Amino acid sequence: MFVLVGYASEHGATRQIAERVASLLLYEGVRAEARPMAEVGDADRYDAFVLGSAVRRRRWLQEGSRFVRRNRAVLAGRPVWLFSVGTARVRGGRLDTRGGARGGTGGKAPKAPGAPPARAEASPCATTASSPGS
Repeated sequence: MFVLVGYASEHGATRQIAERVASLLLYEGVRAEARPMAEVGDADRYDAFVLGSAVRRRRWLQEGSRFVRRNRAVLAGRPVWLFSVGTARVRGGRLDTRGGARGGTGGKAPKAPGAPPARAEASPCATTASSPGS
């Protein structure tokens, strides 16, 4: 299996995450490479995808969105895992929930239901899009 860990990064954090994911896959014996999605020519050469983008104004960067739209047919038939990277606004040492998040968090970052402890290692999971009748 050959996995593309594609990324769209603005300041480098998403690239670093993608490179870490690719290195963990390689460590586990899975052939993988981290590449900017804008530089991927033939998506059909990959068997699976881990795709991530920085988020600006609640949207993926254009190069990430373009890659997904351009390769929709290929992605629909392969395992795909998506991730997004963003930042929270912090003012005065407290999470600012105005202008985006609904409901307050009391100045604490919200925890996703069922989220693992902070020290737990994340493992990539894949979902496969299925077509009607499959």
